[in-house]
Formats: sequence, C-alpha cells, structure tokens
Amino acid sequence: MKNNVYHLVFKSENGIKLKNIGYTEKDIVSDEFLERYRIINEINGEIMRCNLLEDFIHKNKRLPFYYIDIVKETKTTQQTLARIFIYYDVSEDIKIETYLKGKFVVELDYEGTTKILEEVDEIKNMRRFLDKIIEFTQTKEMKEIFTELKIKNKEEIKPINYETPKVNYSF
Repeated sequence: MKNNVYHLVFKSENGIKLKNIGYTEKDIVSDEFLERYRIINEINGEIMRCNLLEDFIHKNKRLPFYYIDIVKETKTTQQTLARIFIYYDVSEDIKIETYLKGKFVVELDYEGTTKILEEVDEIKNMRRFLDKIIEFTQTKEMKEIFTELKIKNKEEIKPINYETPKVNYSF
C-alpha cells in the first residue's frame, strides 16, 4: 500500500504547511538528520526533522516538527539520553493542501516522563527558534541533567564478563 510522506514546512508569512516529499510502501519512515553539535564531553545534540506518514497526520492533531536527540556517544556506542520535541498542535481539521492553524509546543522527554517547556502561538524565524533551543540545551542546568542521565545510564548498563574464546584452526 502506498503511503504519502510529508514534513512540516515553516512559512513565516502564512504559517505551517505540509509538504509532500514522496511516498513509501512501509508503515514507518525515518526522520531526516540535519546537524550535530557538542553539548559537553561525550554528549551531543542531533537535530532531526520529522517525516510524517499521511495516515499519522489524519489521526493526530499534534504533529512533530523537529526534535533534538541528546545523545551519549562513545567510540562504540550511541545512546539517547533525552529528546526535546517541537510539535505543532493543529487547532482545526487538517487539510493537506492548506496552511494549518495552531501553536508550537516544546516538550522535554526523558526517563519516560514529558514536560512542556514552552507554548508559542507564532514564530517569526524557525532557525532562530531552533538556535534558542540549542542554547537551552547548553545551559549549566541542562548540562547537569544530561551528565546525571549519562552517569545513571552508565550504571544501568553492566558490562558482561566473559572469557574470549580461543580460535583453533585445523588444516
């Protein structure tokens, strides 16, 4: 079954519109990586643009626009510690071809809990808005939270103690 894929497009003069970026035969679609930035040692932010399936759009009034993955990275692993979502809460019936009315909601999601950080009716410049959220992730308070999450997650992941098997070749 063909499923159209969209992402939200910010048009400051008119608001938000859904843009068709293709279609998929699958029930799930990957989001688009935009950029990575350093928060503190081993912890980075990754900005992602959400790709939405048409079925999802018609079933939900809260549409994910962007999110920032707060990621602990080592040489061999990558682990998401938290996410900051930027949603667009649509206040009327969704019509694919028209501009949508609603408000922006910024939400922090970590350890299975969510907290609304901000609700905004209008944004003049999406890049500046993203930059403000990036600055927020780099505040002393947020760095402390991310460090605590990193330590807590490290304690939960216990190393597996095993003996490396010996390889025997028989020719």
